[in-house]
Amino acid sequence: MRENIGLFKAKEAVNKDWVEGYFYKAPHPITGFPVDYICSTTFNENTETWEVKVDIIDPETLCEFTGLTDKNGNKIWENNIVKHCAENKPALVEFVKGQFSIAKYGYWLPSSDCFEVIGNKFDNPELLEVKNDNNKSNI
Repeated sequence: MRENIGLFKAKEAVNKDWVEGYFYKAPHPITGFPVDYICSTTFNENTETWEVKVDIIDPETLCEFTGLTDKNGNKIWENNIVKHCAENKPALVEFVKGQFSIAKYGYWLPSSDCFEVIGNKFDNPELLEVKNDNNKSNI
C-alpha cells in the first residue's frame, strides 16, 4: 500500500499546521482507537542526538510526495495544484492507476521541469474553480 512507503504531509489535527514525515496508523495510547500519525526526525547538532516528533494528523489532508520538484525546486505533492508552463490553467496532482498524474490534461508526471506548484486543494480550493459564461463557479 502507498501509505507504508515514502514521504507524506498532512495537516496536524489540532492546530492545522502542515507537518511532513512518514505516515503510519496505530492505536491511540489512551483510547486504543486507530489514529493516523506523521513521524519526523531531525538531528540536533547541539546535543548530537536525534529528535523524533510525532503528530496526530487529519487523514483527509494526507498527501504523498511524488518524488519530483517543480521548476522552482518546490516538492510536488499529491493534491497540489500546479500550472504547466505551456498552459495557464491550474490542475490537480492525483494518484491514479499507480502513478501520479495531472489527469485533467492527460499528463503523467515523468518529469516536472515545466510545472509550477501554485497551491493545494485544501488551502486554495478556489484555484480549481472554473468560471462559466454566467460568471458562476463550477468545480
